[in-house]
Amino acid sequence: MATSSSSVLPHGGLRRGARAMMVFFNVLYLCAAPVFWFFWTQRSAFALPAWAETAAGFASGPLPALAFAAAWAAAGILFGRDRRQAGAEAFNSVCALGALAAASGMLALVSAGLDG
Repeated sequence: MATSSSSVLPHGGLRRGARAMMVFFNVLYLCAAPVFWFFWTQRSAFALPAWAETAAGFASGPLPALAFAAAWAAAGILFGRDRRQAGAEAFNSVCALGALAAASGMLALVSAGLDG
């Protein structure tokens, strides 16, 4: 079965920029890990009702870490099936959603802290 030259992707089967985004998200999550830990452990210091404190604390702490682990699991499964581009896309998408959850949780906690 012949493959056309347009279906062969350079850089080990990844489109341009996919590997760079994976590196960016790895660095982002590893550097932000202490920030996630701080927001999770200090969530009670913010002036929020208990349910909102727990929800915002979870969104800014454990949820991004779980999303990062899920992103690596999905990428590993797809890479193992020789679907490298799909693995990179899944990794980048799940990491972006985790980062968005972290940012929204942090914003909710900090804005409540500024009001109090």
